Amino acid sequence: MSISVEEFRRLYFENQTVIDNARAEIIKFAIDLDVFLERIITIYFVENSTKQKQFSSYIGKKEFFSFHRKIEVFRKLGLDKKEKYEGKFNELVSKLYYIKSMRNIVAHNVPMIHTPEIWYTGDDDKEKLLSLPKELPQLRESHEFCMDALDTIFSDLLNEKK
Repeated sequence: MSISVEEFRRLYFENQTVIDNARAEIIKFAIDLDVFLERIITIYFVENSTKQKQFSSYIGKKEFFSFHRKIEVFRKLGLDKKEKYEGKFNELVSKLYYIKSMRNIVAHNVPMIHTPEIWYTGDDDKEKLLSLPKELPQLRESHEFCMDALDTIFSDLLNEKK
């Protein structure tokens, strides 16, 4: 079945708008969480020379402090051992990695021309197709969960500093 040039053009622009909006939303989610993690890590390590040395050992001699590195450092803070966060911390870290992964997919892979989907290579080295309209609701829920959890942790750390 072939389609006309006009139909192809319509599909292209229609889907490109969906793809562009989804990409922007997913990248914004990652930026929101990246900034929040940076604030939490800063609060956690500030004003304590022992913790500052620990921080240096976590990041090593890396040239930049990426979203991935921030999640790794955050994971090592020991917050999962606090009773208040028990059961939620691992879920939070898992959702942070999920959003990071989706951000990388939309930022570094080529979208389809006629559908709002992106081809990418999965961790298993197999080609996969990500449907942005199907994935966005779960991403939005994960982003909201992470923002709420990080807000609680940030507030708790600020209160501990008083």
